Amino acid sequence: MKLNRNGILLLDKPKGISSNRALSLVKKIFCPKKAGHAGTLDPLATGILPILFGEATKFAEYGLNSNKRYLAEISLGTKTTTGDSEGEIIEKISFTENVDIKSVLKSFIGEQFQMPPMFSALKYNGIPLYKYAREGQEIARNSRLINIKSIKFISLNNKVLKIDVVCSKGTYIRTLAEDIGKRLGSCAHLSALRRIGIGALEIGQTITIDKLSQLADSSSSFLNDALKPIELFINHWPSVQLVKSNENNFLNGQLIKMFCPSIQDKEECLVRVYGFSNNFLGTGQIIDNKQLRPVRLISKTNFINAYYE
Repeated sequence: MKLNRNGILLLDKPKGISSNRALSLVKKIFCPKKAGHAGTLDPLATGILPILFGEATKFAEYGLNSNKRYLAEISLGTKTTTGDSEGEIIEKISFTENVDIKSVLKSFIGEQFQMPPMFSALKYNGIPLYKYAREGQEIARNSRLINIKSIKFISLNNKVLKIDVVCSKGTYIRTLAEDIGKRLGSCAHLSALRRIGIGALEIGQTITIDKLSQLADSSSSFLNDALKPIELFINHWPSVQLVKSNENNFLNGQLIKMFCPSIQDKEECLVRVYGFSNNFLGTGQIIDNKQLRPVRLISKTNFINAYYE
């Protein structure tokens, strides 16, 4: 039986399975009516993979648009067909450690254009690029503006460089690894990747598939405890609370007259919106500090402060 679950599960995705496979395994445990994930991780990668249930799927974009933090291991001196350790080695260039690696890493900080790799989930004519790549086809791609917020040196042992990266959405760490290799006068590929942060969310808040299976064997109520609130991605936003008479009007998409002295310095501000009983209703925008415009709303039928039936 499918259950009306609403909330966010922060999964620690294991190595060796795709994000869609991880979603499928979680769905078998939770049996939700609706589910999806926010932020694809390659099979090689591990770490935070948000699984969204029910109403939470409406707010996926807020997670997708957040900065990401990764721990990456880069093998210097070898280039592969895929840009990671799953591909075949196609080039070897000697790497000398007599180079200021920290200065090279620092040169990547800031906005820059990055070319998406062929081995990626980006689509061309509705087909993922990696399917073209597997057939030996090269598709013309446009570079995309990204932002490396920070990049820190951790260690360098046996030509394996470990770094800590905070970056904007759409950043491909495999491409970054290859670019780092080039700037060091060599070549490189990504040998390991772990996502440890999405916005303010941290790896310590996650749960593994094995642990979920154990909870499911104990009691379904334990599974509900693993779910985070629908508004998890935007907990850092300011919030407003409506009087009871305005709840239905807001959920019907109507403008609400209100004055918010706490955010009066911002002409147009996105906010979390709660009902009289502190139920999350959705997101809104304060206009000229006089009106609240609905932006993204939960379903009126799910206007309850719970994550399951």
